[in-house]
Order: sequence, then C-alpha cells, then structure tokens
Amino acid sequence: MTTASSAGVDSTLLHFDLLPDSAFVPVDTLASLLGVSIATVRRRIADGKIPAPKGVLGLQRYQVSTVRELLKTCEGVSA
Repeated sequence: MTTASSAGVDSTLLHFDLLPDSAFVPVDTLASLLGVSIATVRRRIADGKIPAPKGVLGLQRYQVSTVRELLKTCEGVSA
C-alpha cells in the first residue's frame, strides 16, 4: 500500500480540507497548493500580491483561513 510519505506527498496537503481555519501551515504548503515554487511565493509577498506569513514559534506560517481565501480569489496565482 502506498502511504503519503512513500508517495512523496506531504500529509498536510492530503488532509488540507480537514484542517480547521485556525490551523497554521508552512509556506511550502501554500506554494504547493498554488502550484508555484517557494521563491515565487516570496516574490509575490514582496510585490504585495500575497500577504506575509505570521511568525508562529519562530517559524513562518499561514493561517488556513488565509490560504483558503487566497485559493478562492486566485489572487496568489495571478501574474
């Protein structure tokens, strides 16, 4: 049986729909959901197209509700 780790898919991506809006996910999860690289996410943050992540315990994270809004509006995907 193929598991998430053996298939090379992050479990956060597999179960994203099950996460509460109050949960936090890393920047690479946002990049994967948008279909872009982490470098592209960083450029879009610098350009003001995507809001900056929040610092959570010294790590840069996005609240799931923010990610869902970005996905709805496709704001993060537009050039």
